[in-house]
Amino acid sequence: MKTTAMGVIIDLTEEQKRFLDDLMIRYCAAVRWAFNRLLDGMRVQEIRLLVQEKFDFNSRQANDAVHDAQATISSQKELLKLNCENARKRVAFTLRRLDKAKSPDKRARLEKRLEKEQRQLAKWRKYIEAGKIPPVVFGTKELFIQRCKGKVSRQEWREARSNRYLSRGDKSKGGNLNARIVVIDGQTYLEIAGETVQKGKTVRYQRITVPIYIAHKPSKKTGQINGLNYREMVLGYLKTGRAYQVEIIRRSGRYYVHVTIEEDVPETYRARGGAIGADTNPDGLGVGWADYLGQFRGSIWLGQGEWTYARSDRRLNLIGEAAALLVDIAYRLACILVVENLAFKDDKSVTAKFNRM
Repeated sequence: MKTTAMGVIIDLTEEQKRFLDDLMIRYCAAVRWAFNRLLDGMRVQEIRLLVQEKFDFNSRQANDAVHDAQATISSQKELLKLNCENARKRVAFTLRRLDKAKSPDKRARLEKRLEKEQRQLAKWRKYIEAGKIPPVVFGTKELFIQRCKGKVSRQEWREARSNRYLSRGDKSKGGNLNARIVVIDGQTYLEIAGETVQKGKTVRYQRITVPIYIAHKPSKKTGQINGLNYREMVLGYLKTGRAYQVEIIRRSGRYYVHVTIEEDVPETYRARGGAIGADTNPDGLGVGWADYLGQFRGSIWLGQGEWTYARSDRRLNLIGEAAALLVDIAYRLACILVVENLAFKDDKSVTAKFNRM
């Protein structure tokens, strides 16, 4: 089970900013270059060696860049399958509606929609049959469109395409060789590997050390941590010497750090009061209670008719209140809470009623 703790780099000097910016530019360029070479069919090991030489990386940084490019391609292939399946379902759904439609105007609208959805399905199938993936825009498609319209400057577009650096962990190297988290006099620092230094037969790396703050939520009244104490979680994990991943992202002039650790899967918790199950509906929650033997103990309906017509902020607040009430019921009855995992796919392509639900 992976957990990601978020943090931010603080008190950066101008020299350290230039170092991080240059590192991000080279890393993102290496990912894009490796991505295109992989699509060309070049061997992975050959790409790694060329990335190491072309972008002045050590072997681990080159491996991380190529792995990042491979992950992008893999995710695009999975997304392509999902898009094709969803497009097929939309076509089948529209055909069913077309069979039931009697009004000429409604049939005309549905036929127009069906034609559009069939074109979309044919496009996804064409990519799958050719063994290719759709074009990928590094820096987001939305920003690319804005750049084409002249609403985004060239500098903003370049910054959006060169705003991250990823370093995977290695247990044999103390957790992470190129981006190591250390604690000195109670302050947490991030050591980032820079240029190589040859000392005889040994190769070392110049490192910059920057202070980081790992987010946690101490209460202003009690001083206790609200929710999970991610800082203590990460610092305790460092003592184990296990691998962890560090990703640095520049956003709005600040440098954020995402630390991903591998936690052990917790054992299944067996509550003495049994289980509270919640069935979510557009107008309320159906709540059932079963004891630890699985025997039915009772049920209740928490009606929320305002969900279906309230404005978004009001609706979000009402949902939050209902969730808090449900958790409180489970806590008072010493029960675990069981909820549905609902997945509504492509809800914008179906009926208005389904959209609202």
